[in-house]
Formats: sequence, C-alpha cells, structure tokens
Amino acid sequence: EILGYNTIFGPFASSSTSVYEICATNPAVHVASELWDYALGEWALGYNQANPDKALEFVKTLDYAGTDGMYIFPKTYEPYYQDTGKSIEFYKGMNASWGDWKPYFSSISDFNPDTFTDCNTGAIATETTINNYLSVTQDNAAIVNVNGLRKWICHDQDKWWLAPACRNSPLSCVPMITNSFWSYNPSRQKATVYNIAMAIANT
Repeated sequence: EILGYNTIFGPFASSSTSVYEICATNPAVHVASELWDYALGEWALGYNQANPDKALEFVKTLDYAGTDGMYIFPKTYEPYYQDTGKSIEFYKGMNASWGDWKPYFSSISDFNPDTFTDCNTGAIATETTINNYLSVTQDNAAIVNVNGLRKWICHDQDKWWLAPACRNSPLSCVPMITNSFWSYNPSRQKATVYNIAMAIANT
C-alpha cells in the first residue's frame, strides 16, 4: 500500500498446489508468495498444459533458498545428552551406530494408525518421488512391484514408512509425524543415507 496499491488478504490454502489453483481460478487474486518449487514444479507444468487459459506467470524466484527442517525439543535432547554425553541436535548424532536414542521418544505403537494416510497416496508416492529416492539411496528393499506399479513397503496398515536402520525391528524406530509437503520426502532420504532409525507417518 506504500506503493499506492490497495491490498487485502485473499483466500488461503495450506499447500503450494492449492494456492496455485486458487490464483489460477480466482481473478480477484493477483499475487501469491511462498510457493515451494519442489512441491509445485512438476504439478504446475501439468496444470498449465491442461489449463492453458489459467496458466500463471512466475514473477521471480526469491534470492535465497528455503528448505524443510526438523526441530527436537530440549526436553528430549537434554536428557539424552546428560545420560550419554552425545547430542542428537546434529543429524550425525542420530546415526544408529552411535547408540540407542529410542527410549527418549514415543513408540510408533503409541499412535492410532487410523489417524494417518496410506503411505502410497499423494505426493509421497509419485513415480518422481520414488525415482528420486532410489537414485540417492539405492534402497531397492523399500519398494515392491504390484501389477507393474511400484509401491512403498510400509508397516502397520501401510501407514509407517520405516528406514533401513530399523526396518527389521519396527518398534525400534523413532516416530516422525508430518504432512507430505513438510519434509516427508527429504527426511525419508536423510534417514536412509545417514542411518537414522526413523519411522515416518503422513497426516
């Protein structure tokens, strides 16, 4: 408004793809920010091809990179440090070969699997997602072929994806509960590459 424009907050959505679609279909919405490339790029290309009359123009990419992260509360990492002299504030400290930090977290058995989505739905199970994961990890044991379609092998009603570090002993996995667009896929790759005993569920 300092520049002379009259502005109001418009409709809101919690994902980049939903925000994009709102902008494309609502002529009253002129500007959207914080659209994440990794969540939007492939989807936006398909949307624009299917709806050329609604295709949006990207003004510019921000001059800094953003990425998802994970925060562990002091009530968890401080007791672990006091008991073991090791830190899980840094990802390398989570390597399963360094020790067992499972007792400092909840168990996956504490959660009702009905509250989570199937691990083979949506953005966490696309062909691109699977290809990216396999190209980085070579973890072919994470995938099964069903009628010519590749799927993740998951635990407890297909709700928990298990990292290789705890795949053979699911209750030794530390649970991470997130949503597909908030670090699910990056955390899956990191758990495998850095040997982290982690189970991931999608809300």
